[in-house]
Amino acid sequence: MRLTHDDVRSLAGYEGQGAPVTSVYVDVDGERYPRVEDALARLESLFDAAERAADRQGHAPDDTVQRDRQAVSEWLRAMERTETAGVALFVSRGEIIAELRTAVPLRNRVRVGGEPFVLPLQVLLDRAHHVALVLVQRDEAEIYRYHLGRTWRHEEREADEVPGYRTHQGNSDLRAQKHDQHWVQRHYDETAERLRLLHAQAPLDAVVVAGPHEEAQQLRQHLAGEVDHLVRGEPVNLPVEAGAHEAGQVLEDVEHELARERRSALLDRLEASAGQPESAAFGLRHTIDAFNAGQVETLLAAETAMAPGYRADTGALAVEPGEARAYGDSEPTPVDLVDELLELAYASSSHVELVGDPEALGGHPVAALLRY
Repeated sequence: MRLTHDDVRSLAGYEGQGAPVTSVYVDVDGERYPRVEDALARLESLFDAAERAADRQGHAPDDTVQRDRQAVSEWLRAMERTETAGVALFVSRGEIIAELRTAVPLRNRVRVGGEPFVLPLQVLLDRAHHVALVLVQRDEAEIYRYHLGRTWRHEEREADEVPGYRTHQGNSDLRAQKHDQHWVQRHYDETAERLRLLHAQAPLDAVVVAGPHEEAQQLRQHLAGEVDHLVRGEPVNLPVEAGAHEAGQVLEDVEHELARERRSALLDRLEASAGQPESAAFGLRHTIDAFNAGQVETLLAAETAMAPGYRADTGALAVEPGEARAYGDSEPTPVDLVDELLELAYASSSHVELVGDPEALGGHPVAALLRY
């Protein structure tokens, strides 16, 4: 499957005809997990917990989840790693019903339920940047787009020469030179319009202008409005024969810069709000209380953090089982509170930011910036 809002909605509507669906998210980043066995080992405890939760909820008739578990293991062992950093698999009755590879790592999760667990895909879509690079020369231009680690050509190269453009080889005919210049300027205007239309159809977070220095500078002068404000830095000097690979390297750097800037701005706000309970919440208890009060603007969570806790039959979350029992009539369900809070964030339209180091959150697995 492709990672688009339409595809995620379609997957969310899958009906298992009475059989549970096992949703598996795996971090297979080669730097962190050089071998597939390393990633599989991380999933073992998650599968165990998912099976216990499924038994309690009545979602696991016979050996369904065991067969799903085996299917996931076989699929991952047969997978070619290439540039894949994250994998999402959706399994029912031991059959893979959907699969997705991403160029960015995914948080390890296993969930068994009546329908696919698509929240991580929705969060990933919402956090990813859409950036474009326009490679321009005097008589043609090509646009490359980047999203979720994938680079592709937006439109086919405009192979036709600029009408009337030619080398005069000493011809001093002023009218011919003006004719050429007119079409060159029109070419820059049309390229700028292509970028404007792209941004109108699929909003961009940044634009990179690239190509020979003189032509890139000329195009830069023809950009206006929102597109002009999206341009990152000075034009990049790329050869005109550059393709998707070279463009992708530039755009990947821009994506990382945008993510760092967004994360840094949020962490600066969090640090400035320390000691101000009306502005920020630190740790599980305070963050749960903030969600209960409808105050969370942005949830920040450590990427690899897990925090055991409990969910009452009323849906209330608690750190200790005794607290959860006070909220409901039956025995509370053991859960990972970090995952539960991520779900709450999405359901309440709060922003989500994952950070690599829990120390950035004051040593806590989660923290939150509050609306008021």
